[in-house]
Amino acid sequence: MDGLCYMHEWGVMHWDIKPENILIFDQDQIKISDFGVAWTKNPERPLTGYVSTRWYRAPEIILGLEYSTKIDVWSAGLIMAELYNFGPLISGKSAEDQLYWILAIIGAPTEESWKQGFDKL
Repeated sequence: MDGLCYMHEWGVMHWDIKPENILIFDQDQIKISDFGVAWTKNPERPLTGYVSTRWYRAPEIILGLEYSTKIDVWSAGLIMAELYNFGPLISGKSAEDQLYWILAIIGAPTEESWKQGFDKL
């Protein structure tokens, strides 16, 4: 998580945190790789609706909402669950299926807990 914190302090979103982009050299040396789609705040490069590998995609991306560095944290959390379960926690076959399984696992948000996305559900 130190790597994510460091990137986010500098205003960088990785946009594609997934197991293939985490390099483990030993228990004390883990690195984030593949910054090919990484994004920094830049008015010439607006946010896009297609980021992140589907199984690690945050709900706000699926719903087409504005997002932030929290999408990388979401992806990292799914990777941790995958390590615990020895397999993907959510392996949707489409964006809609992915959202269905996210809601089935964590429950539907309330209007108070997620004002931004509540209208899109």
